[in-house]
Amino acid sequence: MIEKPINLKATSMIFDNFDKNKFVPKKVIEFGCGYGRNLRGAFDRYKCEFFGFDIDIDIINACKNSFSEVTCGFFEVADLCDISFYKKYKDKEFDLGIVSGFLMFVKVEMKKEIIEEMKRICKYLLVAEPSSIDVQHFIVDSTGINKEYNFDNYLQYGLVKIADQIRVSGCYLTLYLGTNLWKIWS
Repeated sequence: MIEKPINLKATSMIFDNFDKNKFVPKKVIEFGCGYGRNLRGAFDRYKCEFFGFDIDIDIINACKNSFSEVTCGFFEVADLCDISFYKKYKDKEFDLGIVSGFLMFVKVEMKKEIIEEMKRICKYLLVAEPSSIDVQHFIVDSTGINKEYNFDNYLQYGLVKIADQIRVSGCYLTLYLGTNLWKIWS
């Protein structure tokens, strides 16, 4: 079983800002949840219902194991690049959607449609993607195979940049918000 320590520093910084603005998500979804760091932060702070999706079955199994005490959480293997995944959810079904390090894997021609679907099913959307200046950290995956990564300026997809080059866990992130989330960000 794969197990990875969860670093909640970046997640805490984000949720601290939500708290200042009295935003309390009740239902959270994470697209490409990895080991569940952001969902752990959301659950620990808000005791919210959460849904985590990732393509890697070993990672999903590790999440299920590390969240075994939680009854209001759900983890499932999903191909988030398949647009049909999003179609099963109603408009604004989730209070908060989190995307962290997933969109760089999405083919350029699919990004706009996928981001639009994320914005459709989430009242608020938070996007944290690696900055293009940090490409060297992401060129080779754990299997040693080169991957095609698509770093982007997400402003063209209707997102608002709030922070650039934030150093977290050995890489730089750029934070974006769906335009409606800007209202609760100080």
